[in-house]
Amino acid sequence: HKRPVVMSQISILIVEDNPVHQRLLQSFAKSAQVTYKIVNSGQHALECVFKDNGFDLVFMDCIMSELSGIDCTRRIRELELGTGKHVPIIAITAMNREDIESDCLSAGMDDILLKPFCAADFAKMIEKYSSEKTLTQ
Repeated sequence: HKRPVVMSQISILIVEDNPVHQRLLQSFAKSAQVTYKIVNSGQHALECVFKDNGFDLVFMDCIMSELSGIDCTRRIRELELGTGKHVPIIAITAMNREDIESDCLSAGMDDILLKPFCAADFAKMIEKYSSEKTLTQ
């Protein structure tokens, strides 16, 4: 029996360097009623994931200037080694799935959300990974 996901108890990190996309994702996070934080670089994401230590899910833009989402994910997975932790990371990209899927998965990303997506797609992804969390706890 699956417990319902209580969205307000879910904390997500959004890693996106485009201000327009940040605003859009912020509105999606508000409509999903989750707790969220937005950072604009992979470097900030690395600091947040391990310092704040409270994110249930990360939405990671693949293409960012200083540290790509794929490289950032690789570093997160390296830092998780031996800790027993695994924060789900969802790639957000406008590239074709075929072009980027193997890079995303080999870096340790859990799923891919293709741009453009709507608030419902965003919320479904949160529910998918949060329901797994409630089942494993």
